[in-house]
Amino acid sequence: MISSPEEAESVSEQLLEKMRSTKDPPNDRVECELIEQELLFKSDEAYRRGLYAEALACAWRALDMNPNSWAAYHNLGAVYRLFGEELHKPYMGKISSFTGNAGTDFLRILGRWQKYYRRAFKMYKKAIEINDKSAMTWHEIGVMHYHFGELNEAKSALIKAIKLDPAGAIGIMAKKILRRLNKGANMY
Repeated sequence: MISSPEEAESVSEQLLEKMRSTKDPPNDRVECELIEQELLFKSDEAYRRGLYAEALACAWRALDMNPNSWAAYHNLGAVYRLFGEELHKPYMGKISSFTGNAGTDFLRILGRWQKYYRRAFKMYKKAIEINDKSAMTWHEIGVMHYHFGELNEAKSALIKAIKLDPAGAIGIMAKKILRRLNKGANMY
């Protein structure tokens, strides 16, 4: 079992290297697209099963097939965001209680948490550069802005998600978050 985001990244690099070395690269555009779709499916499935190293490796390999795969960037963003959340979760609401060594440990964890959130944000932004019609990605960008304390940007991204999916699940979630933010409440 993988015990940390760093370990998952290390394992994903090994898996990716193995993927790259076991097959000859396709030279046909259609074959690349089919392989990309298969890898994205595998990335989604691995993410749902909690196999984050495999999810990362498959998404990075999909980018080998298509450097403009917004879905691969979105999947990478989802895994990196999850890493940040897992590091941040135990400390939510407890910032003022850390002093001495506990405070130093908290700052170290905070740095790791921000590293993964910034990676997630970068991946989501790249996905939006390629496809700005993804309500899910706009929603995630809104959440990232919220975590960085950028409330106006968070609201703007959530509004874009709502416009793209007004009656769907993503739009409904974005509306709920936006209402809470407009009331000055915590996003959750």
